Amino acid sequence: MYEVSAGIAAGLWAGQKGSLASLSNLAGRVVDAALVTGGDAYLAMAPPYEPAGAASGLLLHTRLSVLRYHRADAHAAAWQAAGFTSAAISQMAAGPVRDTIEAETNRQAGIPYAALDPDERMTFLAGLAALPG
Repeated sequence: MYEVSAGIAAGLWAGQKGSLASLSNLAGRVVDAALVTGGDAYLAMAPPYEPAGAASGLLLHTRLSVLRYHRADAHAAAWQAAGFTSAAISQMAAGPVRDTIEAETNRQAGIPYAALDPDERMTFLAGLAALPG
């Protein structure tokens, strides 16, 4: 699995090698910071397995993947705090209640990104946005 992921990342991001190490390092700091606020799903997946000698592209992919579990935990916590079950969530239409829950999800999911200073967060965002695929 890691070989396949490394190959795909290398192919997709071949022209980005210079930025991959920096982005991977920033993502690693967020992964570490998220250990404090992550829920059960995140803590089951983090820190991610990182093979010795792994390329920066694989590390970035793996670190971003595990951060999705932090967001999933934040989403579940926001829904539960609002008093909704998983069955109710699937039935809820877009609107102000859902928007409030999404905003709380974003707030909770964003907490570990405070490990990066504002310039680093902008560098991270711009760097990720520049990646093909």
